[in-house]
Amino acid sequence: TSRLRTYRAAHAVARPLYPLLRKLLRTHITTTRNVGCALIALAVGGYPKRVLENADINALAGDP
Repeated sequence: TSRLRTYRAAHAVARPLYPLLRKLLRTHITTTRNVGCALIALAVGGYPKRVLENADINALAGDP
């Protein structure tokens, strides 16, 4: 939870829209779970790219 009231308000507004945004902007949105899974996958097997975009993170996490 953020200490900044504006961030908390933005999260409260965005939370119900997240499923729709995720479908519409699939390559631009990821989750902290996907970041964690991608980091584990990187540690185990590496990745050919040096800089990862959200789409790469989602792919490493196994998120279709």
